[in-house]
Parts: sequence; structure tokens; C-alpha cells
Amino acid sequence: MADASLRLKSLIQRETQSVREIATMVEELEEDLLVLTPGEERAWRMLNALRPEIRREVLRENRIITSRE
Repeated sequence: MADASLRLKSLIQRETQSVREIATMVEELEEDLLVLTPGEERAWRMLNALRPEIRREVLRENRIITSRE
């Protein structure tokens, strides 16, 4: 979940990728994401905005991300 969310956030079409290829990648990553509540989506957006070392620490301390608290 954490990896798919972060990869989806940073996904950008490369010069050599077709629209179909990038659409397939987006769909595959979206399949890896669970159905989230609006609060969980907000929490994941916040988590993915953090610096990598802080994000890792938050994930280590909180295995389940449900809110920004």
C-alpha cells in the first residue's frame, strides 16, 4: 500500500512512454491501493509529502495509517 501510493504520487509519463503504457501503470498501481475513506486519503497524501526519513519513521511506528493524527 505505502509503495503503491508513493509511486502513484510521483508517476510521470516519460518521453518514450505511450499514453496507453502510462495508463496501464496507473491502473496497476491503483489496484494495489485499498479503498480508502476521505480521512485515510488525506492521511496518505500528508504522509507522502514528508521527507523520506520521516515517512519511514512514521510507517515504522504506525503500521496502519487511518488519519493525520
